[in-house]
Amino acid sequence: LIPWGSNMISLAHLNPLPNLDSTPLAFTLSGIIFSLSLFRYRFMDLIPIARHSLIEHMKDGVLVVDTRERVMDVNPAAQKLMGQELTTSLGQSITRWLPNWPEILASSGQQDKIEQKVQVADDLIRCLDIQVIRLSNRQGQARGNLIILRDITNHKQLEEEREDLVNTLKEALAQVKTLRGLLPICAHCKKVRDDQGYWQQIEVYVHQHTEADFSHGICPD
Repeated sequence: LIPWGSNMISLAHLNPLPNLDSTPLAFTLSGIIFSLSLFRYRFMDLIPIARHSLIEHMKDGVLVVDTRERVMDVNPAAQKLMGQELTTSLGQSITRWLPNWPEILASSGQQDKIEQKVQVADDLIRCLDIQVIRLSNRQGQARGNLIILRDITNHKQLEEEREDLVNTLKEALAQVKTLRGLLPICAHCKKVRDDQGYWQQIEVYVHQHTEADFSHGICPD
């Protein structure tokens, strides 16, 4: 468009410098712009078409946030996970999706993944595994963040159930009383000597050291 515009200006005799042929200057300016598009912005480079399909079919949610913390892109998995529609999400603040986004962003520099409970549109509390990847251009300037969301609610529930079961077993084992080792007993009256050297009825001793109770009777012999 620049050479065409320059040529039209010359034909219309609107050139402020009539003796100056602006066409070579226009082609020079066009060449500079075309060089920038080729070498700086990578115009005509190969575009990875499969990457778009991969992101769209991922089971993990993917969000792209710019430097102003606005949602710029979101895949279907993230929409389904958070109960948000694409038409109402783009351009909105990321805090609409993740209310604690400032804390998540601050923690992302210290650890690779962050676990957080988030209330989604269906009023359910989801436990999410959140990974934040910083995005930058070729000059190293920050361009935003890539957020990967993984629903680990069922996994956390299984972990909690397992911990509850382990704690229940520990409590049950703590209440179990057992007898082991050498037990001194009188050969005549059948009293048992405890660790302090006192003699006790065998029923009393067994009851103190186990969960057993005695019911007395008289055998035929």
